[in-house]
Amino acid sequence: MRETDLVRLLNSVGKSTFVRYYRQFSDRSLSHEDLVDLLPKEYTLKARHTRVSKVRRILDEGLHQQALELIAKSERVDEQTARRARELLNEILRNGC
Repeated sequence: MRETDLVRLLNSVGKSTFVRYYRQFSDRSLSHEDLVDLLPKEYTLKARHTRVSKVRRILDEGLHQQALELIAKSERVDEQTARRARELLNEILRNGC
């Protein structure tokens, strides 16, 4: 997948949403519906389904590390989101996931 496609997927999810719910999104014991129910109700049901589908695609294609790198370097996210993305990246690198 090209980087521009990954950026498009991340923008559909929301970079802060990707980081905030990364652990839950990565938990394969949670169903699509479980994840939809976790997302804020301020998003429409259709928007929550879309976000979960896009995240699962990123994870299924093994692009989670690249996605976190993009978020950590992004100038369009708040510092807390960028810092959390770097923390998650460090955990991935330490654990070899």
